[in-house]
Amino acid sequence: MIRVITLALFLGLIASAQDAPPPPKPADDGPSLEVTMKFIEDKLNAQGNVSWVYTWQNSIAQTTGGPVPASEEAANATSDPKACTLRLHFKATDNAKVTEDADFLTSLKDVEKIQVMSLQERTNLLWAKRGHPEITVAASPAVWALVLSFTKDKKDGEVDFKFFDEELSHRMAKAMLRAVELCGGGKEPF
Repeated sequence: MIRVITLALFLGLIASAQDAPPPPKPADDGPSLEVTMKFIEDKLNAQGNVSWVYTWQNSIAQTTGGPVPASEEAANATSDPKACTLRLHFKATDNAKVTEDADFLTSLKDVEKIQVMSLQERTNLLWAKRGHPEITVAASPAVWALVLSFTKDKKDGEVDFKFFDEELSHRMAKAMLRAVELCGGGKEPF
């Protein structure tokens, strides 16, 4: 009996290590794709400009910097449920300089993973990915990042939306998850 269970467990681990198909579309007991995407659109447009001040520290060079003002805004969000796309204008500033000011279009079919984390955690992870884990950042006030990760064949691997309200960021993550599932995205479990 133990061998049968061990073999079944082993085969289950092998099967789970392979590429899993997209998750099934949710049952129709929740909001429609149209309603869900309208919620996402409305909340992004209502959020407005999110601004904060950050400081940074380099533990190797023993240097610090800041406070530095920064801000991001996702505006003019519109969704197309039939195409499963979200379009918006994104503007970011760092130390009063515009670092990004562009239109953004994404297919929710290409979203692979959704996460919510503090801006501090998000920024420190980005520095580590760039090869600089010695740089850490602290932000004030508390800001939350809703991070969308895309399939590996997409040029821009991740995008995030900033929120002052942690509860709202989690509600938005749930809405995004529902929209992605209804669109047939989500190649990895969320």
